[in-house]
Amino acid sequence: MAESDPDRITVRCDCGAKLKVKSVAVGRKVKCPKCEQVFVVSQPEPRPEPEPIAVAPPEDDPFSGGLLDELASQEQAAQSTTDPNKRPDVATPCPSCGQQRATGAVVCIACGYNSATGKKSRAASAKKAAAAASAKRVFSAVGPFATGCIVASIGATVGAVIWAVIAVQSGYEIGYIAWGIGVLTGFGMLMGFGEADHRAGIVAALIAVVAIVGAKVMVFGYLTYPQLVEARDAIVAVGAGDNEKNERIVEHRAEYAARREGLDYDDRARERLYQEEWDKLEDLSEGEIDDAIAEIDAWEAGAKWDDPDFIRDELIYGLIDQEIVKRQEEASGGRRGFSRRDWHPLYKDKAAEVDALSAEDRLSGAKSRAQQLENDANIDLLAMHHSGLRAIHDGLPDGDDRHDTYYEEEKAKWNEASKAEVKAATSEREAWEKGAKWDDARYVTDYLIRHEVRGKIEQRQDDIAEDWEPNKDEWQTMRTEAVAAISETPEPDRRERAERAEREEREQFEAMIAEARRQFASDLTEELVGNVSSAFVSSSFGMMDVLFFVLALVSAYKIAAGMTSDD
Repeated sequence: MAESDPDRITVRCDCGAKLKVKSVAVGRKVKCPKCEQVFVVSQPEPRPEPEPIAVAPPEDDPFSGGLLDELASQEQAAQSTTDPNKRPDVATPCPSCGQQRATGAVVCIACGYNSATGKKSRAASAKKAAAAASAKRVFSAVGPFATGCIVASIGATVGAVIWAVIAVQSGYEIGYIAWGIGVLTGFGMLMGFGEADHRAGIVAALIAVVAIVGAKVMVFGYLTYPQLVEARDAIVAVGAGDNEKNERIVEHRAEYAARREGLDYDDRARERLYQEEWDKLEDLSEGEIDDAIAEIDAWEAGAKWDDPDFIRDELIYGLIDQEIVKRQEEASGGRRGFSRRDWHPLYKDKAAEVDALSAEDRLSGAKSRAQQLENDANIDLLAMHHSGLRAIHDGLPDGDDRHDTYYEEEKAKWNEASKAEVKAATSEREAWEKGAKWDDARYVTDYLIRHEVRGKIEQRQDDIAEDWEPNKDEWQTMRTEAVAAISETPEPDRRERAERAEREEREQFEAMIAEARRQFASDLTEELVGNVSSAFVSSSFGMMDVLFFVLALVSAYKIAAGMTSDD
């Protein structure tokens, strides 16, 4: 066709593509529609006479000679054989890839296999070149700025993933990796865009922001948020009252460990021990929790006296307590009392004193201390019990100072009693608490009178919708009215009424405690997990985090904008 049109000539681009242009274009620049390369049109040389034998094009030029010329020579070679697989009128599958070839085809268009020569043609290389040229056209169409954004995003994503993986695996966030994200983003924009530009720097900084925040979200989701949920669940358990067993186990084990380390009562290291014991409970099943409680019960019932470590620690701390009380009493006379800095020297002295004792003396001393502590606790309970009975019988208001006076008088009396007397009185008090009190007509009457007064106070508080407590005169007036009301109740019916009133008060108190726990748990849960965004910001952006965050943004901008420290 080119030879029949004198006004047009055929030229060939370096990529192998043939173009038909007007003859007047010789010496001018044209653009190849295939590879978009610009070249100068030169006068085509006269086409040589065809040789009898086709010569294969050079290996380094996949398009030399033209694909149509090669196919034509292959057709001529195929017609000179009588093999059915090489005849142009028979459709056969390709011996190389198995794909069905068109009728008469010698070269497979799928893999380029030539049935005549037994070799693959250059068609495959032509396809690869075409694919490369197509990709180049796509990137050219997208534009350098979009390419820069893509490359920068890839770099930022790689940096963010690396940061998140390291944080999740190690449990720590390494802040300067955020700086690395900014560097990767800046270089990615510079490479993709091809030149430095302040607008590209701004976009690179924004991409770095997204990548860093994304990494923070991943770390927050894997590390911080599960911890917040765990804390919430623990708080909810406390609020629901389902954590009493766990608290008892932690209290027992942490106190035992603290004594083993010789810690002061106010030592902050105790918090570490408590947290360690809480962490251990996470791996225990419900059955194992019950077994631990049973073990503590057995330990407190007497097994502790078979534990030499407990015996030693019990005696050491007993001697320290005695010394502290002694120093505090001396301080009231103008001498310095006991301070925390005195603890370790005192512990060292008392430990040496205990270690010098025999095993039998240690056991005897520890049991004696335990008995003394139990006796002191019983005296305190007896003083509160009897002073309370006196206050109720005398009709004292809740805030009356005579409550303290009665307590001190009762405690002084029981301090003078023997341990046997205290033990016997304690047994009587326990029996009284379990129900014997309802056989005491005087107590039943006093209890009902006090209950009646408390009911009047609560009614008054409901009426004025605020907390209110009567003064002494108002209290006495209400008590006089209550005494008159109770006197109208037959004495046999007073016990039933008193038991019912106590049961109702106990139920109200338990409901109040449960509601307080639920409210406490709800408030902390909302603070910890309810506002996830604030928890994310507070846990993810500390002072050092913000510093590296700013460095990352500055680095991304300066690299993409082509700025250096000299700028």
